[in-house]
Amino acid sequence: MFLFPAPALAFGPAAHLEFSREILADLVWLAPALAAVLRRFADDFLYGAIAADITVAKNLTPYREHCHNWRVGFQILDAAEDDAGRAFAWGYLLHLAADVVAHNYFIPWKTVADFAHRGLPHVYWEVRFDHAMPTGRWEEARELARRGFPRHDALLSRMLSGTVLPFRINRRIFDGVFFLNRLSRLRRVREANARRSALALTTEEIADVKTLAVALMRDLLARGREADCLHADPTGQRNLVLARSVRRGLRALSRESRMTNGDGLEMRFRKLFRESIGQTVELPSLEEYTARAPTARQTRRTRARHFVRRLLGRRRPR
Repeated sequence: MFLFPAPALAFGPAAHLEFSREILADLVWLAPALAAVLRRFADDFLYGAIAADITVAKNLTPYREHCHNWRVGFQILDAAEDDAGRAFAWGYLLHLAADVVAHNYFIPWKTVADFAHRGLPHVYWEVRFDHAMPTGRWEEARELARRGFPRHDALLSRMLSGTVLPFRINRRIFDGVFFLNRLSRLRRVREANARRSALALTTEEIADVKTLAVALMRDLLARGREADCLHADPTGQRNLVLARSVRRGLRALSRESRMTNGDGLEMRFRKLFRESIGQTVELPSLEEYTARAPTARQTRRTRARHFVRRLLGRRRPR
């Protein structure tokens, strides 16, 4: 468990701090009053960027109370009593904006792209992306967690309900993740695994994901409750379910030696998931990647699946 950034994250703390540092480095486009708050309380803002993942087993929480629900994020902002609290809440909300990209685009795309490999693609790609962040981001995250922000923790404890574990237990586990990841032996294991991996994560891919995440974060800061990213689910459940379904289908075709036309598969699904953020999804038939034309029965089944997926693609009420 502790070889990874944290259980069931989207991006790890190093990535979230990298994105948030990018925001702080350029605030000239932001309303002067809010920009001044973020500059003055930068550490509170950065703590919010990692504290959104304090809750363990968050997906067992009812959706309306889920810590990665926009409703909950804005409740935290509304409950903030001063500028430090508001900076923290904006860090929390921008964490959710970045997770929109992770859970709706990056993880689903890579889940499909590496279908031929065993393992847990969600956790694997979280670790790979976090490892690609600048050296020192993990230490910065550990220092923020060690320093502690009791007032912000108290706010989270009041606002986050329906969690499997009490907040104080979640906080101890959160601290433990940073303690164990600071051990050089574990860092060397992660680095060696990344070097040995046959699965590509290119500089272009990292830059694309980072650029999109930072763009959504800036839009949220600038437009608040009118931001486009609020139409997307930060947990990405729809796209993650669809990606796992496609992955199983491709693995089945591969086992049956029916997959003979995989050219362009990764780029096609990358484009599909990127464009699907906050929109409906229209998946291609996997029969396109086989040598045989689909039967009439298979075509009917495919159409039925697409109908169900279009229903799933409707926006979830907040």
